[in-house]
Amino acid sequence: MDNLKSQVASEIAKRVKTDEIIGLGSGSTVWLAIEEIGRRIRQEKLNVSALVASKESEIVAKEQGLNVLPLASEYQAVWGFDGADEVDENLNLLKGGWGAQTKEKILARRCGSLVIIIDASKLVKNLGKTMAVPVEILPEAKSIVEPELIKLGATSCQLRSKINSLNKELFTTEYNNLLLDVAFSIPLTIKLEQQINAITGVVENGLFFNLATEVLVATQAGIKSLLPPSTTKSC
Repeated sequence: MDNLKSQVASEIAKRVKTDEIIGLGSGSTVWLAIEEIGRRIRQEKLNVSALVASKESEIVAKEQGLNVLPLASEYQAVWGFDGADEVDENLNLLKGGWGAQTKEKILARRCGSLVIIIDASKLVKNLGKTMAVPVEILPEAKSIVEPELIKLGATSCQLRSKINSLNKELFTTEYNNLLLDVAFSIPLTIKLEQQINAITGVVENGLFFNLATEVLVATQAGIKSLLPPSTTKSC
């Protein structure tokens, strides 16, 4: 699996050009790609600026010699790349395994195009197969949000705890909000994405519809490029 991640990370790094602004998502595959970009910066003397979607990505980017620009700035990225926890056959995404879904969605809308880099295990027929939907909420709104999610078809709403936390310390996002992992008994659609975000106290959720312009998939047979609506090509 790590070898597949390295393959797709190397492939996306090849696309970087000097003097351009790119968008960097978050997650282990993205961080591998940033390291590959850093190698090119050192070897080819590239000048690369970036908008980033998490503190972790910012740290890696700075270590690798990228010029990190504030996400709140007026700059736009020519293109960007990110990972995903699930990708369906229409290139819709389920994200938020790292809890950075809000910044990731902001970043996606700040990029001229968005390439998703994954291995083949992340491909699913329908979103929600392997994970629940992350829903970022204001801490004060938990008692408001949960009943409304149940009305929308949620079967469970679990507050996320920090990984390896012995005392079940709650996970908090970079905005100091809580994260609910929500399982649904209904199909995950763009309408549901909008309905979730319309609930008072919800900041954002991990459903990403119509944002990916390409998905690069690492397989044992090589890298495949998936394009909407269903066109594929080999790299």
